[in-house]
Amino acid sequence: MKFLFGYVDESGQTGLSKKSSRYLILACILCKDKFTASRITREIFRKFKLGRKKKNQFHSTDEESEIKLRSIKFLNQFDYEVVYVEVKKVKEGVDYYQDAFRQLCKKLEVMRLEELFVASLDNRKKNVEKLNRIAAEYKIKIFFTKPDVEKGLQLADLAAWSIFQKIEKGDSKYLDKLNGKSKAP
Repeated sequence: MKFLFGYVDESGQTGLSKKSSRYLILACILCKDKFTASRITREIFRKFKLGRKKKNQFHSTDEESEIKLRSIKFLNQFDYEVVYVEVKKVKEGVDYYQDAFRQLCKKLEVMRLEELFVASLDNRKKNVEKLNRIAAEYKIKIFFTKPDVEKGLQLADLAAWSIFQKIEKGDSKYLDKLNGKSKAP
């Protein structure tokens, strides 16, 4: 199956401080078309009572464990793949996002995606040009957008959060439910 569209989100803070996570996870969920990702997200909204803080947005940190597990089970009914990178943060004052993004683009280059959607955060605006250059090196066309606009980003959030739970906290119950469809670093 050729996946044409990717959705990227992170879990963990991009820098290192005494209170931050030890790892940054950057995950990309791959789908064959944009409509599948949107449909999956809409169905999750319809089937499950979500504890979302923002209208029309599933965010893993806002949901109860059972909702996340049921959402993963529902997601597994569709054809998708998760590619991710993990970066262990060792030095304060470094923004690890660009390094993680470069590693992810290197993995995605061979897949020849048509479009890659990246969750945009206000604190990343200064890096948009750098990230665009990185993506161009790997011949990847990227778009920065919000999760309430491109619903596939909400699925990437669920994947990134699940991976983060395993790597940062040693809790594999969410990642194990992704049916082995995740490609480790």
